[in-house]
Amino acid sequence: MKYVRARFDMPPDGRHPMHQFAVETDVVSEYELLSAWPTPSGGATLLLRFVGDADAYRAALGDVASVVDYHVSAGAGDAVYVYVRDTQEYTPGYTIADLLEPGLVVVPPLVFHTDGSVTGAFVGPPEHVQSVVEAVADDVSVSVEAVTTYGRHGDEAGGRLTDRQFEAVEAAVDLGYYRATREASAEDVGDRLGCSASTAAEHLRRAEATVMERVVDQ
Repeated sequence: MKYVRARFDMPPDGRHPMHQFAVETDVVSEYELLSAWPTPSGGATLLLRFVGDADAYRAALGDVASVVDYHVSAGAGDAVYVYVRDTQEYTPGYTIADLLEPGLVVVPPLVFHTDGSVTGAFVGPPEHVQSVVEAVADDVSVSVEAVTTYGRHGDEAGGRLTDRQFEAVEAAVDLGYYRATREASAEDVGDRLGCSASTAAEHLRRAEATVMERVVDQ
């Protein structure tokens, strides 16, 4: 099965009001949807996390007409956790419901960026991967950031690597490239992959940058 991470550039009228609030203000960052559960009557119950001003967020959330219940609680450090029951009507092409195709699983968290875009990860058989792109509205720009085989690295830092980058790292570890005494070179990794030393080194450099950025984010 495949792991896909994609970024969706949502237009203002396609964003949830609280995502738009994060875009228009500077009081919310690291905004993530940790879990969502649909309710029988429509809408969903959500668990979110962000870093920022809990009071300002709570005040804005109270003004959203579709929100019927919510609790905002401080977490460790600057983290804030939010429980929300939201009855917002489903708008085809603009919500996570579009991505709940048969055979496709959404892997939390969904990340709401302050530029208005949303990043999500999905797992499923290869034939369902394209549904991630096809399900959204025409005015939602989609960029695929990673496609890899889902496995032990799928939901960790390695899940952000391409298949080829992961193969390069796997070969480098196996050959001893990352040992303190560095028992292999980029040329050795290239020989294992069937590519040049410079290409192997580039795969490793990009993989290392991606993993280090993920470690810092976490």
